[in-house]
Amino acid sequence: LAIRVADEVTDQFPDGTRFADLSAITDREVLIDEIAQLFAVSAAPDQSVLEATLETIRDRRILLILDNAEQMVEHVASVCRQLLLACANLHILATSRERLGVTGESLYRVPSLEVPDGEVDVDESLQSDAVRLFRDRARLAEPSFEITADNVDHVVGICRHLDGIPLALELAAARVRSMSPAQITERLAERFRLLTGSDRDQGHRQQTLLGAIQWSHDLLGDGEHALFRRLGSFASSFGLAAAEQVCSGDPIDEFDVFELITALVDKSMVATEPGRDGTTRYHLLETLREFALRQLELADEHEDFAERHAAYYAMQAEELQSMHRRGELGAALVLLDQDEDDYRSSLRYSMSTGRWVLAGRLVSGLGYLWYAGGLHREGLQWCRELFEAAPELPDDVRAGALH
Repeated sequence: LAIRVADEVTDQFPDGTRFADLSAITDREVLIDEIAQLFAVSAAPDQSVLEATLETIRDRRILLILDNAEQMVEHVASVCRQLLLACANLHILATSRERLGVTGESLYRVPSLEVPDGEVDVDESLQSDAVRLFRDRARLAEPSFEITADNVDHVVGICRHLDGIPLALELAAARVRSMSPAQITERLAERFRLLTGSDRDQGHRQQTLLGAIQWSHDLLGDGEHALFRRLGSFASSFGLAAAEQVCSGDPIDEFDVFELITALVDKSMVATEPGRDGTTRYHLLETLREFALRQLELADEHEDFAERHAAYYAMQAEELQSMHRRGELGAALVLLDQDEDDYRSSLRYSMSTGRWVLAGRLVSGLGYLWYAGGLHREGLQWCRELFEAAPELPDDVRAGALH
């Protein structure tokens, strides 16, 4: 939605638009580095990175989009105040589950889609955004699907049950391949009766969305259940090879991951996007990722798959190091940028749990790329944290990290 808004107002910002995804950032200094990187800022020896960023933007007319600001709302608010005070022509569009509380902030609460009132016929139902979204997504699952006089009441009922929440509608619509709208309505009603008794502390909108996710999750097969919760280990988008390496293991064979992930895409539990290397990438919407992580904890698998995730990205960091030593620095930097959030997540896990060899391998593999890619200060912070802990490391790992 933020990207669409930016596209609509692009003519108002002659100096361009910048986009920062903050979903995996939890540190203020990393936040500042992320914004600075968008403007190719290089700080002088006597300047902080933020000061250099303010100087670079200064009078330019720019739209800065900060997506998923709720991850660290206080830090985002503080940085926004400094940016806006120093840069008179800068506009910031932030997406968040809570307001930033910055002076001059204009809050827009994203509404649910319009749902029909009362009884409607087919033509009248299609005047509703919610019904049209359900129909369009249902056709992706079952191309022959149509809203007819026989099913219109059930389709409208589904949209009302789900309060017109787009994600909930997509999850329900993905089921028309195996269920009629009448069957979907019946099962949603059962799920909400259960939720009403157990989640009274949830707001109605959150209760409805949770119900749709829980219902869709309950309909998955055993292998799909296992893969879905394990995919919550990824902080951002990921490739098929990463999913195969990290998420396989009883009851999932590595060779079954592709079929299972395809099934999850078909059911709107996993989304796809094009990768910068020409491959298909996968990701979980943030709400679904949080749900997957809860399921991973309930299955007592969180620790195991966090370690497998970190081990995989330590191996990938070593491959990136090999690439730049072979003269493929540009390609290595593209791959680093593509998986940046997962490298950070792996480092946080490794250092917070004392997996020092994994942390050392990550620092060793990524060190020069941090420098070459404009993340020098962040790299130094990771190095400092590693060596302040004074861990016992094998000689080759210690040497690589020191270098």
